[in-house]
Amino acid sequence: MSGEVFMVLFTRFNRALIAVGCVCLGIVGMQYQANAASVSATASATIISGITVSETTPISFGSFRIATAGATWAVYTDASTTANNIGVTDVTGRRDGMIAISGAVDTSVTLSYPETSSIVNTVDNSTSITIADIELLYGSTLIESGNTVTLDADGALNITVRARISGNGNEAAGNYSGSFNINVNY
Repeated sequence: MSGEVFMVLFTRFNRALIAVGCVCLGIVGMQYQANAASVSATASATIISGITVSETTPISFGSFRIATAGATWAVYTDASTTANNIGVTDVTGRRDGMIAISGAVDTSVTLSYPETSSIVNTVDNSTSITIADIELLYGSTLIESGNTVTLDADGALNITVRARISGNGNEAAGNYSGSFNINVNY
């Protein structure tokens, strides 16, 4: 057999082998498809509306007189706890603060707030008084910083803000003012 004839036969044999292989792969592929199954994947999303937060009543420690210079004193915003006021007299006008949160019904919100803050003398801006015992209440229930509460059936929540200020009895007379952040995450 000559070399040329051998090459022609070899080439035809390879082509036939390739054709048979393609047919076999097609048959195998059809068998795989005949045994296939499918499932629908379910997807969902919930788009939540934003919330609004507003201070409806600012905290006020009121007006008072330090009873003894150089003596420790304390004033609480809660007007029903007069027994807790220490070393002060003539206390008037103190009140708890109030914040209002509104949004979609049953929205969960996480409240966080500082342990302390301060108010500063508005004349010299250097004398400060520490705000401590900051607490938030829903009704009579304490909401600790970092806890989650749920908006009611009206999509609302009114939170009471309470705190205490105290000093060493050497604070100058005058007006003191300041603020602290209450964060509402949803």
